[in-house]
Amino acid sequence: MGTQGSEIISMFSVCTLQIYNSEINNNYKMIIITVYSFSTF
Repeated sequence: MGTQGSEIISMFSVCTLQIYNSEINNNYKMIIITVYSFSTF
């Protein structure tokens, strides 16, 4: 489960970086960052 969890987190990080790098929408970025920071806990 630990390995699968890290794979999911790393895939999520890649998606987050792609969304963050393509300047779509500041509100959307803030939501992603918030969700990501909550998921690290």
